[in-house]
Amino acid sequence: MQRLVDVPSVNAPSVEHADWVELTALFSPDGNTSQEDLARALRRPSSVSEDKARQLSEEAFNEIADRSRTLAWSSAGRKKLYPFKLVNGGEVLQSNSAGIEKERNAVVYVFMLAISRWSMHARKRRLKNIDPTATFERLCSDALMSYWGGRGQFADALTIGTSTSRTKQDFPAIINKLCASLREGLGWKKNAKSPGAGDGGVDIAVWRHFCDARAGGIVAFAQCKTGVHWQEDLGKLNPRAFSNLYFQKQLALEPVPVYMVPNRILGRDWERHTVQSRGIVFDRCRITQFAADARDTAITECRIWLKEALKKKGA
Repeated sequence: MQRLVDVPSVNAPSVEHADWVELTALFSPDGNTSQEDLARALRRPSSVSEDKARQLSEEAFNEIADRSRTLAWSSAGRKKLYPFKLVNGGEVLQSNSAGIEKERNAVVYVFMLAISRWSMHARKRRLKNIDPTATFERLCSDALMSYWGGRGQFADALTIGTSTSRTKQDFPAIINKLCASLREGLGWKKNAKSPGAGDGGVDIAVWRHFCDARAGGIVAFAQCKTGVHWQEDLGKLNPRAFSNLYFQKQLALEPVPVYMVPNRILGRDWERHTVQSRGIVFDRCRITQFAADARDTAITECRIWLKEALKKKGA
């Protein structure tokens, strides 16, 4: 298994080098990791030149500075969603490992940092009887609902994903529940073929409708992807195909596709990924922004799994 503190390849994107800096700061005795630390680590297993290693290290710290700026404020106006601190002119990253498990926003961010580096193989990802993919879906559901304006009489979310414990017979019931909540679709399509224990490509549905109960409210279907191959699934979510397969009647308005990943996406890649996904993309920082007020269940699961993962370091 890849360990959390394994040094990424020199050919890895700067987001992975930045992740290494954050994780190394968590495990460092003094809570610090510097640009020089990363440059030395990149040089050890390769023949990269000192100048190239320093360039890569500088790019990683530029990415870290962008994360820090992005998460300077939460959507509720609270400061410091980023659980690390840049010091010494931005050349050293400082962590507060003691506070990571206590502060909700820190738990959310570092949980996603860890699962973006941890093996998501079904037999390896479960710790303390917690499946982090299921926890991530719950976290995403709360974050997306917050972005959507919050739960209420006319707005809510439903988690559909495969990480929810259910059988083949449950899927039609979930579709019936979803259509009843949306007030559209008329329920399970007769003779439709259930995807078994699968989710049909949709992990979360969120909606906001009107008190007149008429069709045409705004709906989103979201996919949550963990692991190293998440980019391969961008653009595969097709809300119209999903409703055509399983609903008796198409929704009046096609749902908005949403793609949610625990990884950080580089700014220069953002537009390309958004175009490819044909919808709204949430990366680690966007989810952190809106998951600050996630429900206690999700936060508690994040905290328990993360504590065990940090203890094991992926070993």
